Amino acid sequence: MLLQLSQIKKFVNLLVITNFLVLVGWQTALFANESYYKVVDVPNWDVLNIRKYPNHRSKKVGQIPPNERCVLVIGEEYAGNDALWFQVSYDGTTGWVNSFYMLPFSHCN
Repeated sequence: MLLQLSQIKKFVNLLVITNFLVLVGWQTALFANESYYKVVDVPNWDVLNIRKYPNHRSKKVGQIPPNERCVLVIGEEYAGNDALWFQVSYDGTTGWVNSFYMLPFSHCN
């Protein structure tokens, strides 16, 4: 069966729209569990490192001040050999932090 050019265009448009909706739905589902946390047990002179991967030896990609109260945890968790890690988005950086230094905080806007 041969398809006409107009049928091929409609099919391609349908694929593009379907892929877009799947992508948007996936992102919505991924961030549906996001919540805010505050940093705890980090000395005032130190920072909480944001890592590229959920491992204390992974490259540092950012840092969070020790008194920060509004760190967005975006729903992913990883239980590594050394700790439970949260995926965070903070100040334009997405990465991983050790959950030992985080507590839920519901007063962020």
